[in-house]
Amino acid sequence: MLRVDLDAYPHKIYITPSGGVCKWGGMGYVGCRGDCRAWISGDVWDRAATYAHELGHNLYLNHAGSRGDGGYGDFSATMGYCCDVRCFNPPHAWQMGWATAVAPAYSAATLPAGAWERRVLPAAITTSRNYLRLRPDWSSSAPGGGRQLNIYLSYRKRLGYDGGLSVSRGFADKVAVYSTRAGDPQPYTSHEGNVGLGEGWREGRLGTGLVVRFEGTEGNGARVALCRPTPGQERRELACADGLDNDCDGLADGADADCGGGGRAAPPRVGGTTEAPPPTAPAGDAAPPVAGAPPVVEPRAFSWW
Repeated sequence: MLRVDLDAYPHKIYITPSGGVCKWGGMGYVGCRGDCRAWISGDVWDRAATYAHELGHNLYLNHAGSRGDGGYGDFSATMGYCCDVRCFNPPHAWQMGWATAVAPAYSAATLPAGAWERRVLPAAITTSRNYLRLRPDWSSSAPGGGRQLNIYLSYRKRLGYDGGLSVSRGFADKVAVYSTRAGDPQPYTSHEGNVGLGEGWREGRLGTGLVVRFEGTEGNGARVALCRPTPGQERRELACADGLDNDCDGLADGADADCGGGGRAAPPRVGGTTEAPPPTAPAGDAAPPVAGAPPVVEPRAFSWW
């Protein structure tokens, strides 16, 4: 007989019987104070991602969805669908205190319209200083004029604990774009799109118009370029002598065909066309999402997948 004082351990995980007894893969308290519990279905007890996901709930993390669905559709994130091994996405890594930005947050003041900003993003797995954050306060159509929104960029290279990033779903070795509600200490995160090497992507769902290009690699890093269009010139360059790329298509002034030039830049893909189609719930994860705790932590709130 083991003489173990279970009360000495604040985190407890219970493994339920296999054979479809439970219709969920895992379940756990969202936030807890000294009594932290999670349950793992015996059908997925051998999947490391299940434990990381449910313990993430105990540590106040909510789900990682896709394009605002409030669900699990972010296949680059531990708090998304089971069961590939991969790390937490940048908003959740920041919430845990495990990651910081490579530069101060961008806003209208630091990302002028029509001017490209270039940075090297290290692969997220290689360093804790690994993402870019933007507060799109230039947008009149984004939530709160963009002031209620955070956008994150992260280079998710298939290395280490990110080695399980899905190739077939298009999540491996891409610059990933995420959004969260600003000021929420316990946010549901949203994967907005992936940008492959040599590709461009234009944000279209939230109304920011942000353009992201993945221009090349540098060691284990990605060379990325950011541009926000000049209001009124999102799709067509109208000012042809101001030295700016007002429509963020990679061509400025006379080089742009809109201004009579012969240049032909590849237009960025719009709002998520680079990502995989919406997934269906895998076996063992068929239960519908359940809202987790509100910002005021409730240690008896449940969340499952």
